Amino acid sequence: MDWLIEAGYPIRRIDDFAEWLQRFEASLGALPDRQRRHSVLPMLLASNSQRLQPLKPTRGCSAPTDRFRAAVRAAKVGSDKDNPDIPHVSAPTIINYVTNLQLLGLL
Repeated sequence: MDWLIEAGYPIRRIDDFAEWLQRFEASLGALPDRQRRHSVLPMLLASNSQRLQPLKPTRGCSAPTDRFRAAVRAAKVGSDKDNPDIPHVSAPTIINYVTNLQLLGLL
């Protein structure tokens, strides 16, 4: 979020999960039909979102990456072909994704 805020996107942080979820659902519900159909709203409605709880933040990944990292290295993925590794997500990449979503009319 920090990268998007620094890039000038109007993002407001909401600390209370229940308030955030209520606002998120209301915002998704107010979208035009095309955008609403491409959103996570149907999944939220199917999951009884009133019972959702935030997950505790963790560092690192939730699954082992050894096999994935080995496959990435074998395929020589990444900018350093002598020492390939799982590419990291950067601020320009995130900004590019958001820009593309805007161009597609999905944001």
